[in-house]
Amino acid sequence: MYEQDKRIVMTLDAGGTNFVFSAIQGCKEIISPIGIPAVADNLEGCLLTLVEGFEQVKKLLPEPPVAISFAFPGPADYKNGIIGDLPNFPAFRGGVALGPFLQKHFDIPVYINNDGDLFAYGEALAGALPELNAAIKAAGGTKQYKNLLGITFGTGFGGGVVVDGKLLTGDNNSGGNVWCCRHKDYTDKICEEGVSVRAVKRVYGELAGVDASNLTPKDIFDIAEGTREGDAKAAAASFAKLGEIAANTMAQAVTLCDGVMVIGGGIAAAHKYIIPAMMAEFNSTIGRFSGDTFPRMEMKVYDLTDMSNIDSFVKDASVTVKVPVYGDEIVYDKEKRSAIMREIGDKHFFIAHGDGLGRTSASFRFIRSLFRNRLCQRLYSAIPPRWTIPFAHRWSAGSRGYTPRQSATWDGLMRTNVEAWAKTYAAEHPDTDYIVLGHHHVAVDEAVPGSRCRLTILGDWITHDTYACFDGTSLKLEKFETGSEQK
Repeated sequence: MYEQDKRIVMTLDAGGTNFVFSAIQGCKEIISPIGIPAVADNLEGCLLTLVEGFEQVKKLLPEPPVAISFAFPGPADYKNGIIGDLPNFPAFRGGVALGPFLQKHFDIPVYINNDGDLFAYGEALAGALPELNAAIKAAGGTKQYKNLLGITFGTGFGGGVVVDGKLLTGDNNSGGNVWCCRHKDYTDKICEEGVSVRAVKRVYGELAGVDASNLTPKDIFDIAEGTREGDAKAAAASFAKLGEIAANTMAQAVTLCDGVMVIGGGIAAAHKYIIPAMMAEFNSTIGRFSGDTFPRMEMKVYDLTDMSNIDSFVKDASVTVKVPVYGDEIVYDKEKRSAIMREIGDKHFFIAHGDGLGRTSASFRFIRSLFRNRLCQRLYSAIPPRWTIPFAHRWSAGSRGYTPRQSATWDGLMRTNVEAWAKTYAAEHPDTDYIVLGHHHVAVDEAVPGSRCRLTILGDWITHDTYACFDGTSLKLEKFETGSEQK
């Protein structure tokens, strides 16, 4: 639908730790994402960071963007672009007109929504839903699905609903908010207490009889796989319990919107342990006080996380029935069907310059605040260039002189800070595959503990001659050799 659309839209992934800016055209990301540390506790600083990020993206585009569209945490009045009191963003209090602010600055429309809604909308327009319909046609089926329930398993339990190609936002911008539904086992708790990072850790800790507070879902997955020490049975069961609790809520939600389901988010990578429990819940039975039982859901749910099951899904179960008295024959499809699928997507990157990550010195934070302060920028621009240019040259020369010392001290405090920051970021964004940084003038390619993510620091062209190469499957740190055929 939008694959041939040439319009460019600037985007943002807004996390409590980092803002990641990018742009899309024709359903494809057209620049490398730009990461900037979030400013969560100062409204002016946060707004300046957002403007700075989008300005950087705009400079890289081949033509002006037509809009800005991004996900931002709630509560919010998304239609009017007003963000409410955010737990992870203390700067947002009393209602902040973020959308109108950006629209005034860039003079283009700004669209904001939550990540669960946008995940569902993307999968309905250009992801799992069109792929499913194409697979049905290829397998000889005729039915085409129009409705989708999108669910994300991550830090929390996110959701969105698309009906006949339109996103269900609701009268209060609360459409698809599954997180606050009732927990199946603990009826005085929200279901997100059973479908989240904290849920996996809690259940594993309870079943294994250990303190799991310092473990990540990736750690627990590795335990289930037998590649990390721990209680493998308890680890697998913790993901299965998440699947059961999620499916209980999803079964009720999809009954109302009557469509197919797609799951995404970092924890969905453990689908081999989650999906069987979900399928058992979907296809369980329910009953009456009389003792009669019947299927839990009106439709039968098929597991299409493995698309080899598509033939069973599209198999014709229709029969011919006659119209009473008149005898006319009509085809009747007696089996109602839904399906559970996984998101369609590629690798996820966080790419940033690399300065200011982790714990930084007070002097660095002070200098950075001066550089980002709008008044200081205006005052500096008023100084004659014959003074500012020599000053900038001296500052740059000092930085270059520091580079060899910086490389030599990588194994000290600098490494500790950056690796600690990377571990925190990977835990908060479990679907991230690669963190790519510059700035530090060291060549690093290493796994981030407790995650599927790798940390790559590019080195430089002064002493290392290193660069990163992504072949569509994996990212590798390469070294340019004089006279080689590498490009």
